Amino acid sequence: MSYTGKYTVLSSPISPSGIGPPQRPAGALETGNAAGILDQRIGGTFIWYPQPLGFQAEWNVGRGPSLNDAQTEVIDRPLKGGYAMTMLRWEDPWGGDLLPFVR
Repeated sequence: MSYTGKYTVLSSPISPSGIGPPQRPAGALETGNAAGILDQRIGGTFIWYPQPLGFQAEWNVGRGPSLNDAQTEVIDRPLKGGYAMTMLRWEDPWGGDLLPFVR
């Protein structure tokens, strides 16, 4: 999966780093950035369905809108993230399934 496009960030007043009076971050729609910020990502998914052990993982990388380190402006910067999960299929004696998992 991949996508590209402009994303217009809607904001709420926040206190940067939890200090001081709330303010809207620069770079958001309410502070004049109606054009938005370029958002480009590519990602992948892997699933091994539980029989009885299963595994699922997702990961994506790209660039997109994010708060700067001072939490005062929405900027374009590298993004990455994902998760991995292991699950177990347990068939109970009454005909149902239980799927406990660890993420």
